[in-house]
Amino acid sequence: MGSSSSAQTPSGPLPGTWTRLPALGLADGRVRALAVDPSGILYALVSARGVYKSTDGGNTFSKVGRPNTVNDLPTVVMPTLGLNSLGEVLVGTAPAGSGTTLEFLYRFNGATNTWEMSTVSLPLNLGGYFPPAIRRDVQGHLISSWPFRPDVMRSTDNGATWTAIPIPNAAHVPPNGPSATVKAVYGVASHPVSGELFCGTEGDQWWHSTDLGVSWAMVDEAGTSPVGQEPGQNGFLVAFNKDAEPLIGTQGKPSGDFLMRLRSDGTVVPSNTGFPVWGMVGTANATTVLREMILTEEGHNYLAMPVADGQGGALPSDLWGSVDGATWHKLGAPLVPELNALAAWGASVLVGGGPANTGVIWKFTPVVANRLPRVTTGFAPGTIPSCTVTGLSLAGGATDADNDPLSFSWRARGPGVATFANANAAGTTVSFSAAGDYVLTLHATDGVRSAGAPVMVHVTGN
Repeated sequence: MGSSSSAQTPSGPLPGTWTRLPALGLADGRVRALAVDPSGILYALVSARGVYKSTDGGNTFSKVGRPNTVNDLPTVVMPTLGLNSLGEVLVGTAPAGSGTTLEFLYRFNGATNTWEMSTVSLPLNLGGYFPPAIRRDVQGHLISSWPFRPDVMRSTDNGATWTAIPIPNAAHVPPNGPSATVKAVYGVASHPVSGELFCGTEGDQWWHSTDLGVSWAMVDEAGTSPVGQEPGQNGFLVAFNKDAEPLIGTQGKPSGDFLMRLRSDGTVVPSNTGFPVWGMVGTANATTVLREMILTEEGHNYLAMPVADGQGGALPSDLWGSVDGATWHKLGAPLVPELNALAAWGASVLVGGGPANTGVIWKFTPVVANRLPRVTTGFAPGTIPSCTVTGLSLAGGATDADNDPLSFSWRARGPGVATFANANAAGTTVSFSAAGDYVLTLHATDGVRSAGAPVMVHVTGN
């Protein structure tokens, strides 16, 4: 795949180094997805060619499943890659044809060294569509979404079988929304600490669940935000920033905003400062169908963004980076004109794509002059404490690798008002004005950079 090379980015908010991985043994073809498991094994999905893995940092790759090729993946477009809690690979395919199919999700069984087709409870619509993402929730279960379905899909057996988690139709029409019903779920994500689920749907809707998908509520369901601050048209991807705030990428809105952020105080604000002006999807200028967004361990967000070339969102794409999930800077990814895939690798981001017949993977490693505080609410990941409205005690904290002094602040969102005895102390008490589910976020800052950790709290009556 060629030799390694590197180039320094110009000085600016996100200086760093680009390095091309040697990727010896990786098949030629478009790298459509990347994943890294906790042990550092790198996986690359090459569309129509299969999944390849590297155990030496991207120097060499071998095809997953070899030498057993009898039960190889079908040679169709394969756009989606995920890893289950066993470290096994899952892929979503886009079979050709029309109508529907049940044959589009595959899992690599590490025990038998074979690919197995997953059993799904609902068919996929054909015509070039596919599961847009395969992710894990706080319990280690897999979640995904089917195109044209008003459901989030879940697997509790590492991808062998999948069932639907329906999102009920809403009675509320957002101020700039065309419909009160959920037509299709696109982006879906679970916060790795709190476990709160988010999904973006067709029709200006953005949903969340504080009980692991049992029930769902619309973000800003009361319609208290101005029209220009509603989540946006057709949420295609959901990610989180370093402050544990969800970001949703949309097709754009009349205001020109296309990336929205749910702040930890419950307000919805645009988070696309630094980008060029974008038009709504379908205009002559450009479209904002965002391809991929990730968060690295040092708190940087990276986003694959179609270029503003007047071609309606066609390839190529650019890589943009942000240290706060609000202000963005173009990074000028080298030799990746068809940027399709992103994956966090420690403090670095892996970028996959390439011309149609030459798969390439690059790594961008930013200069990190100030490391991110590590914050905890005092509760284990996935814990949902319960209390009455009289409240509970909080024992949060944080550490800083640079040994900088830290200051704290608690913020809350939910159906009522959360009152902290001391909102600027990591350890404090909180009471509530009404029953319901709240998300409390502890923020820590060294005066330059901040980070946040959330916990969901179930509040009952007196």
